[in-house]
Amino acid sequence: TTWTSRELDIPDSAGTAKSARFADLTLDGSDDILVTCEHAGERIGVFAFDLSTQPPALIDISGVPGTKFDPTTVLDLDLDGDLDVI
Repeated sequence: TTWTSRELDIPDSAGTAKSARFADLTLDGSDDILVTCEHAGERIGVFAFDLSTQPPALIDISGVPGTKFDPTTVLDLDLDGDLDVI
């Protein structure tokens, strides 16, 4: 496996990055980076970077109600063929 280093900026519209994990959220055969945040308040609390696009596209997954975002698990919980973020 060959690794390439790349710096990704956390958008101002998101909280402070707290945890990250690789998962193919877009089902395109390549991993994306799922990020959860603390101190999100009214900002994005869970988002992903689609690494198959240049520059990597931001995917807004969740924010506000309840606002507690810790390490995540991804699996096809509802068996519909795509990954769910838990």
